[in-house]
Amino acid sequence: MYAMFLHWSRVSNREVSLVAMSALEAFLQQISSALVSQAAQGGGDAAAFEFFIREFRRIMDSPQSSSKEISLAIKGYGFFAAPCKIFLSVDDVKFMFNEMMQRSEQVFFGQSEVMDDTIFNLPSFLEALASILTQLDEVSETFLQSLERLVVMQMENFPKLSQKVHFRCFLAVLKVLFALAPKGAVFRGFVSRVVYQGLIRTCSHPIVTATAGDNEGGPRGDKDYSTEGATQHMSYRDYFALWKCLLESTKLKRLAHEGIELKVRFTLTEVIYDELIRAVLAIVQRLDLTATKAPPADMDDNSGGDASTHFTVSSDPMQGLEPARPKDFVIFVNLVDFCSDFLPDNQTQLFTRWVLTFGTEMIEQSTRLPLVSGFYKLLAVCMKICTRTQYFSVSSPPQAKDENSQDMGLVETVEATQRETCFLLFTKFSKEVLTRLRQYKEDLLASCLYLILSLPHEVVVAEVEAVMPALRTALRLGHSYLPLAGAALHALETWAHALPPHVLQPFYPSLLPCLDIFLKSAGSSAAEMESVTLTSKKPGRKTGRRKIPVKLLKQPKPEESLKPSECQLEHIKLHCVRLLGSLGGATNSVLVHGDAVGTGGTAVAWDTQQHLLFHVPFVDIKPTISLDPFLPRVVELALTSSERQTKVAACELLHSLVLYALGRGSQQRGAHATASQMAPLYRKLFPVVMQLSCDVEQVAKQLFEPLMMQLIHWFTGNHKFESDDTVALLDTLMDGVVCATDTALRDFSATCLKEFLAWSVKQASQKQLERSPFNVKSLLKRVYSLARHPSATKRLGAALTFNNIYVVFREETSLVDVFTVEILVVFVESLALAHVDDKSLGTQEQCKLALRHIQRILKVKAGLFNKKNKMRRTPKAWQDETLTGVVEWLLRQCGRPETECRHMCMELVTSLVPCLPGVKTAQEFFRAKETSKKDVNYFIDRFEGGMFVVSGEETGLKRNQTMSQLGGTFSVKTALDWFDQVLASLDCYTWVLGQGLVSAATILANDKSVVFQVLSHFFERLALGDVGDAARLFTGDAGRDVFTPQEKDDYNRAKCTVIIRAMNFICVLLEPTHGKVILKGSVSDLWSEGLWETVIKCVLQPLAVGFNMADVEVISQLPNEVSKGHRSILK
Repeated sequence: MYAMFLHWSRVSNREVSLVAMSALEAFLQQISSALVSQAAQGGGDAAAFEFFIREFRRIMDSPQSSSKEISLAIKGYGFFAAPCKIFLSVDDVKFMFNEMMQRSEQVFFGQSEVMDDTIFNLPSFLEALASILTQLDEVSETFLQSLERLVVMQMENFPKLSQKVHFRCFLAVLKVLFALAPKGAVFRGFVSRVVYQGLIRTCSHPIVTATAGDNEGGPRGDKDYSTEGATQHMSYRDYFALWKCLLESTKLKRLAHEGIELKVRFTLTEVIYDELIRAVLAIVQRLDLTATKAPPADMDDNSGGDASTHFTVSSDPMQGLEPARPKDFVIFVNLVDFCSDFLPDNQTQLFTRWVLTFGTEMIEQSTRLPLVSGFYKLLAVCMKICTRTQYFSVSSPPQAKDENSQDMGLVETVEATQRETCFLLFTKFSKEVLTRLRQYKEDLLASCLYLILSLPHEVVVAEVEAVMPALRTALRLGHSYLPLAGAALHALETWAHALPPHVLQPFYPSLLPCLDIFLKSAGSSAAEMESVTLTSKKPGRKTGRRKIPVKLLKQPKPEESLKPSECQLEHIKLHCVRLLGSLGGATNSVLVHGDAVGTGGTAVAWDTQQHLLFHVPFVDIKPTISLDPFLPRVVELALTSSERQTKVAACELLHSLVLYALGRGSQQRGAHATASQMAPLYRKLFPVVMQLSCDVEQVAKQLFEPLMMQLIHWFTGNHKFESDDTVALLDTLMDGVVCATDTALRDFSATCLKEFLAWSVKQASQKQLERSPFNVKSLLKRVYSLARHPSATKRLGAALTFNNIYVVFREETSLVDVFTVEILVVFVESLALAHVDDKSLGTQEQCKLALRHIQRILKVKAGLFNKKNKMRRTPKAWQDETLTGVVEWLLRQCGRPETECRHMCMELVTSLVPCLPGVKTAQEFFRAKETSKKDVNYFIDRFEGGMFVVSGEETGLKRNQTMSQLGGTFSVKTALDWFDQVLASLDCYTWVLGQGLVSAATILANDKSVVFQVLSHFFERLALGDVGDAARLFTGDAGRDVFTPQEKDDYNRAKCTVIIRAMNFICVLLEPTHGKVILKGSVSDLWSEGLWETVIKCVLQPLAVGFNMADVEVISQLPNEVSKGHRSILK
């Protein structure tokens, strides 16, 4: 029978060959079963066993054997694994396994390139090895490594195989894993390595968006292709079927037929899923996702005016960044896309045990690298799964009443604690993201919005007022990016159904009008979709005059006739209608009201006068048409139309109307120009031109961006101060640069302001620039006003403006000499105001960049500023407008309580002191001040007086040596202000003593210094206490001990910062250069029991001191700071 089956399997008829091969496999399985059964009954046919083993070896060794025959021989070894254990010794079975492994290594690892036929046989090898493994009690590490390489090769080459053999691949890998399952720790390590290597190879292909033909056709999994399609590009999507099958072994009937229990299969699924998540975390940790920023062109001191005109500073933190290792980013992007597409739809119930670990890791990575959008996408995946599994639901299952009830209760307590931790962690991080996304654009902004839109409703209800502006932004951006609109609608629908009606009701008036644009969008009408194509054949020569009937062709379905974008738009419309229907008529009235308001805005004229009168030159008559009434509607279509043809036509018309308005305005002269000013019209048109210059529609951008530059060139040629038309343009640019929601508009406005200054200088004479540069004054006056504004967005706009105009400003010596010192003072004050701003807003970074630009001007032009100039603009209280006066003023600012401002002033002083006349080093300048007999307390007054030096009056710490001396009623803000004053003194002393600028004996041995008394009070009364203990120091608040969690967190953060700065100060004091001064005078007050107890607790119990161990910065920096201070004290 074997010979006949083998003969039939070799015939040319393909169907007969396949049937014969299947019959032969079944035959071999039955022979194997019969041999095992006979052996169990005490008999057995050893001759038959030996015959088949020799036959399998002959087929594998014969060079004439086809790939199918080799595959059969390999499977035969697997089928006969059980008889081998019966008829052979344990050593013989191991020898056969070793022989199979050696044969596998020769076939698959002995060639530089693996051929298609070889890969085709790999599943058979794996199945045979799996069958042999079930008969072995122990497996050596060497052969496990070889088996691991085979499994990884199978996973790596999975997409190259035809879909017809995919099931064989799944089955072969699963059988190997099931064979190793009883091996304990060996099994877990094997699965971990295989999953990790498989995931690496899954994500090591070109990014999906960059692969050829990605925009055409459906998913690659729907095609029946093999390795012959060499022109096709593989991506992570080609591995979906493999991973899905590995996680769904419980659904494979074939495994059930082979006797593998459901419990064993479910255990394997859990193990593979856990290792998959571990592999994701391991890959993220090992990749180098850092980026380097190219130095700006202005860093070259020798750069001329031509080079500087190309330099642009952006508020976008992504500008100029390049990945340190691009290949790592390719793997990371593929990993993020794989997780986004795969994890939310597969075994989500198994992810709940990973929510805390996965979420914490992604938040730590995002905090370390906030500009990597993939971390936000991975967190969005985590949030989606939490929503689907109702992870934050407060409901709990009934308590168990059996003997294991105590253990079950403990498990539930641990899970509840993890849920609470996750809730607090995600709530806090979502606040940070809501602040960050104001500075982001493009993919980074979209990723942050996707994360916010994926938040579970339990997190949203805690921060609903902060989340709703992000939802509006998503709907606004969704007009031009429909996937984001779909996500926003889904989030709004989910939250509306899950949250109580009163939570979202106040926000519907601002949200629902955003849907009106989608509903008004003109899509493919029903009449167009139902149209019928009629065709007829042309009469041929042989048809004569016979009439050919018209043929009605079969039409495609409406969905197939639409383009993908149009189809998506139709789905968005239907989603809007369903959402509005679910909200009810009372809520939907908001949409109608909003539409009425919008219609009223376009219906009202912009000015009482008609400016754009167009005389139509007909032959017999010349009628006059006023174009002013058309402007509001044209602007509306150009800005909001979602139909591209309408938008482009409106943009072209508006472009022509702006040019026509400019021409009409240029023709008006004298009294007529005064009576009919164009400024009211310009105030409406210029903001529209600015918005369209930053539009995502390329036609609009190409039309209006050059037009905006030409408008700037035209209106900077004014011949009087604060000309109405020029002011209208300048105000528009300043309004754009302080835009809080549109980063692109903000950056373009700053670029336009640089062009405004460049052409104002270009069109003015040198005498005019020296006497009265009115355009420059107008610009700087507005910059000063914004820089001192309480709003962080406006201060950011001021700094961004100067950082862009700097390259033009520095080239004009007359402007530099007059305005530089004034600009320095303004931005130092602006940086001080930014003390309470969130760092992600960018105000501190941009202000520091502006001050560094001024620092470079002062250093390069030091000779100019060392001379007096009556035209130089300085604060009224200044008596010296030279560089010496600047350094004296900056040194006083070093005592400011605002951290970043203080540090920047220290940097400026250190950099500018060598530029003073007669001074070579900073040490020389400070020592001169130190030995001056006029003011022996020079540094003490500035470092401990809170930057204020008032004769006969004590200020700062000199006045308030303890927190209770502040008087009045206790508040957390009062405590934070006192902590800031302490930090200012500690920073200043650490600075001057650490760099050797001032000797420790001169200052610290002075009885006027109170810093050690302050530190003694801090360590004895405040360091180890909480905010309630601080409140009890105030007699008026002896009973107040109720504070909000935010107040407690703010207090602890400030207190712990003082502890770390005090340790840094102590490290400087303990340096050998300061000798025995640490034991003299008031310094001895520092070495108290409170100090030693605080140091010990910071090492052993930082949480008890008040350190937030959930803060990434604290986790990473605290051990280094504490160990450094500990080592210094032990010396």
